[in-house]
Amino acid sequence: MNNSWYKSLFIIANGILYLVSIALWISLPQSTILNLGVTAFTVLISMVLIVVYRKDFYAFYTSGFFSGFSKSFISAILVFGILGFTNYLAFKHPVQWDVTLNKKNSLTDQSARILKSIKSGLKFTVFSKRSEQAAIAALLDLYRLDRPDIDVTMVDIEIKPELVKQYGIEKSGTVLVEYEGRSQKVLALSELAITNAIIRVSRDKDPVIFYSTGHEEMNLSDNENEGGSYLRDLLKRGSYDIRAVNLSTFNELPNFVSALMIWGPKQGFHESELRVIESYLKRGGRIMVALDPSVDNDKVSGLRSLLEKWGVQIQNNLVVDRIKHINGSNGSVPMLEKYNKDHPITKDFKGQVFFPLVSSIAKVEGSAGRLSVLAQSSPFPASWGEMSLSEFVSGAVTFNQEQDIKGPLGLMAAWEGSGTAARMILAGNSTFVINTYKKFSKNFSLFLNSLSWLVDEDRLISFNLPVVKDEPVFISAPQLGIIFYFSVIFVPLGLIIIAVIIYRRRLVL
Repeated sequence: MNNSWYKSLFIIANGILYLVSIALWISLPQSTILNLGVTAFTVLISMVLIVVYRKDFYAFYTSGFFSGFSKSFISAILVFGILGFTNYLAFKHPVQWDVTLNKKNSLTDQSARILKSIKSGLKFTVFSKRSEQAAIAALLDLYRLDRPDIDVTMVDIEIKPELVKQYGIEKSGTVLVEYEGRSQKVLALSELAITNAIIRVSRDKDPVIFYSTGHEEMNLSDNENEGGSYLRDLLKRGSYDIRAVNLSTFNELPNFVSALMIWGPKQGFHESELRVIESYLKRGGRIMVALDPSVDNDKVSGLRSLLEKWGVQIQNNLVVDRIKHINGSNGSVPMLEKYNKDHPITKDFKGQVFFPLVSSIAKVEGSAGRLSVLAQSSPFPASWGEMSLSEFVSGAVTFNQEQDIKGPLGLMAAWEGSGTAARMILAGNSTFVINTYKKFSKNFSLFLNSLSWLVDEDRLISFNLPVVKDEPVFISAPQLGIIFYFSVIFVPLGLIIIAVIIYRRRLVL
């Protein structure tokens, strides 16, 4: 029985499988198991065909046609090998000339200096959908132009969910920056965010945060709903050295302290503790303070008085916002969507943040220093500061012209000293970052942004404003498609056609 057409069919199918294998390695390099499986199956089919049709294969192998074909094939392999090696060298040592006026297709000078200051071993791992990877890769390639030894790995979150779970990735487009055992997650696709992450993972020492205890502050070791263990874990992942301290045991805070955190105290501070805090501020210290409204007798009035001495007030009142609030809260849990775009902390911040039972923050008139309100309530008459907390307890909250404060009111603010390095972050509520709200990531993002600014981890948080206006030009998906089809399909196909024509002419001659 003549089975030549079977043989031709199998050979053609085997050739198609080789093309499919090549296409898979090019288009899905992350799918290693799939690619190896298809490749191994293709090679196995080839071996079976050679064994089954060994007589035909031997006749073909000893023919003059095969001799000429093998020489041409080996020459082509050598040419492609040289081109491939050249391409590999270009990939490992990329070069680019930016001829734009503002160098908008290059890293800023600040980012370049940061890259030069670190050793080798920097790694970027991108967790995103495949459709998003081109834009992220374009930005990361700017870093590779300055440091070719940077390792960039793309992870398709739809193909490798086990890695997404392993690294705790919550958002597509997350870039994990790793360096010498440290890691930082970057959620915003910008040079600013990535460079700041590099700063954090490459710093010589971790910022030391003294966390005040002994006044019924939020417990960072508490795993219950009202505790702060989730916030503690976030701070540790951010490479902050958190140390619980009792201020009454100090005459003054050590110089190595990056910031003092006083978060939601319910008991008063001794005079000696207040002197320690004031001494620290006078030396250019940084403090992060959150004071909750107190319905009973205000036991932290001494700390409030100290803050007023430095030009800021955290009133013992309750901000009511009738327009923007959590449903069912009767206006006592303001929910914010707009922030101060002129301050580095909230300049690019987006999303909803809410403050359960929050006090207002204001600057003392005539005081030195600069207070920047980061988040505020709606304008009056939609919001006001309720000074009679007993009205809130009774459920009859109304605006009193004589004692209440008209909105808009600051709910969270940043203060900078005049002629001093002292800084403060002030919040009228401490419970917006308790364990209960760990699913509301924006609450914690605002906290972490504020702490970064406080301890100068925002060294590039406002760098090169022209870059914000003139961002690098990334190639769009249609343009990438045109480049792909011309470089991978049309040009090679054209070269193959030319090669076939030349070969046939040589046969005729």
